[in-house]
Amino acid sequence: MPSAEKEKKVSELKRMFSNTDSLIVLHFKGLRVEEANELRTSLSSLGAEIHVMKNTLARLALKQAKMENVIPLIEGPVAVIFSRDKLQEIAKLTRDFTRGRKELFFRGGLFEGRLLDAEGVEKLASLPSREVLLSSAIGALRSPISKVALVCSSPLRNMILLVKAYAEKRPGSQDTGSETKNDHGEQEGKTEVAEVVMENEKKENEVTGGEVRESSDEKDEANEASTNSENA
Repeated sequence: MPSAEKEKKVSELKRMFSNTDSLIVLHFKGLRVEEANELRTSLSSLGAEIHVMKNTLARLALKQAKMENVIPLIEGPVAVIFSRDKLQEIAKLTRDFTRGRKELFFRGGLFEGRLLDAEGVEKLASLPSREVLLSSAIGALRSPISKVALVCSSPLRNMILLVKAYAEKRPGSQDTGSETKNDHGEQEGKTEVAEVVMENEKKENEVTGGEVRESSDEKDEANEASTNSENA
């Protein structure tokens, strides 16, 4: 191939590599012309293109496009599938086409700029399609909003019920249903609240006992001084 023609081909390949961040590299051998055309037509329906390349030119183009990480995938007879989107669907279509064809298999690829090995492309091909994922998401959004509201409101509802229960046990509390309460239940509630109050008072006295006694002594001294002043 003349040098000028070679440069033109490298420039064209560089443009194709530079204009995409998603591609698949295939080991491409053993296909009849009609089979290759069938694959090309199927890929075209998804907006993808497949190009059989000479390794030397492909490596030069990748180097010029600053995509050296893809160069190790260019080994043996290869073809590159270029895609702007739908790479998952393209990988699945290609995987299905390669079944039963031992000389046609994945070497790796790029997915949104990330390098994939052959196993990575296989996993990509096994993922659910975009339509399936969207359908699942819509199904999740259609679930009754009341279920979400119930879960979110449960802690608040439980707190309200707890506060209400303690309020009903307080002595002298008024309730529209107080006339129907059981007397024993009221007395039990009052006793329970009284015990809590007494316990709190006991703890407060233990902490502030010294201060209370000091305050009391000062008060007695003040009263005594006041009495002596009046007598004088």
